[in-house]
Amino acid sequence: ASIGDVAYVDVDAGTVVERPLHVVCLTSGPEGADGAAAADRTLSASHPNLVVSVGGGASLELLQLHHGEGGYFANAITRVRLAEDACLRHSYLQEQSRSAVHVDSLVVDCAAGSHFKSAMLQSGGRISRLNIQLNLNGVGAHGELQGLTLATDEQLIDVHSTIKHASPDCTSGQEQRNAVAGRARVVFRGAVNVPTGADNTTAAQLCRSLLLSDNARVDIQPILTIDTDDVVCTHGATVSTAPTTTTAILASAAA
Repeated sequence: ASIGDVAYVDVDAGTVVERPLHVVCLTSGPEGADGAAAADRTLSASHPNLVVSVGGGASLELLQLHHGEGGYFANAITRVRLAEDACLRHSYLQEQSRSAVHVDSLVVDCAAGSHFKSAMLQSGGRISRLNIQLNLNGVGAHGELQGLTLATDEQLIDVHSTIKHASPDCTSGQEQRNAVAGRARVVFRGAVNVPTGADNTTAAQLCRSLLLSDNARVDIQPILTIDTDDVVCTHGATVSTAPTTTTAILASAAA
């Protein structure tokens, strides 16, 4: 309701963009004397809105950066549409201010034969959440999500993803890695949905987490829903802890 304008990237059919496109979303807000948001001030808000459309047979490499200073609320949305046989390599970097609240939604629609590959790094914000909806709508579409979350102090960082295989012969892969230090908390909820009619689906999902302090926490919920036959689907999760002597070094590096 608060979105006032939009940044629109349109790649014509058959076009190969040779150099990466860099989209930067900057937000600023009030700060207290110690650099934290003043408790008696209202957070400023921004609403970044990005739409990316890649035509049939076209390809694009996109780097999306969220950054800022002070205390603020960033309420973002990114919508991607890939036509038949289109290709998008997407890099996502979230390094918001440690006083900020960041909420973002990434919605991707893939037509037949298209390829979407995203690498996502999140390390900023006091509280942040990334919602991902990847729809493989056409036969032979492929989607790949690779994520890394680094959290320390008292940060809370969420990643919620849903991959829907809406057509047959589609493939997807997802690997999420988390490193958590201090009293931080990371949440990962990843769902793969294979409805009736999506035969010959191949999907793999894996989440690996490393706890770097006794007070660090991860909440992991892998979800796999299959309503058809002739599929190859896997998912799993692991959580490891670092030795006490190593924890302080790695936590300082993450900070």
